[in-house]
Amino acid sequence: MEVLNISRIREIRLQISKLKVEEKQLLAPSVKDLSKVSRVVGIIDSDDRRLHIYGQMDSTTRRQTKIFIILWLYSPGTLLGDDMPNGLRKTISSELHASPSRISDLAHDVGFLWFNSSDFREHVEYLWCEVQARLDLETSMGP
Repeated sequence: MEVLNISRIREIRLQISKLKVEEKQLLAPSVKDLSKVSRVVGIIDSDDRRLHIYGQMDSTTRRQTKIFIILWLYSPGTLLGDDMPNGLRKTISSELHASPSRISDLAHDVGFLWFNSSDFREHVEYLWCEVQARLDLETSMGP
């Protein structure tokens, strides 16, 4: 029976190793340059205005949408409770004209919203696709 347990432990460790590699890939930021945060916010603002969504959402929800997208681009693990990378909170705070502690509070809330609000999730998914497409386009066109 012990031989079977050792084999099972070995199998589990192999699975854990593979999962850690996959997790690392999934948590890798797609954008690292903090100077692009203002561009991300600009893209979101222009799409929200174009779709007339601002009239349908309160200011906190708009901020939460922006924070979610920024975190997904720069630090996906933060949406699951990991710490933000150095400088990101300050950059978001400056860009969204909110205190760093307010940004932390909202960042904590957006993960919950993602899992529990289909309206929030749908809106974020749409805007994230727009942001990612424009950033990809700008990157491919160069400076």
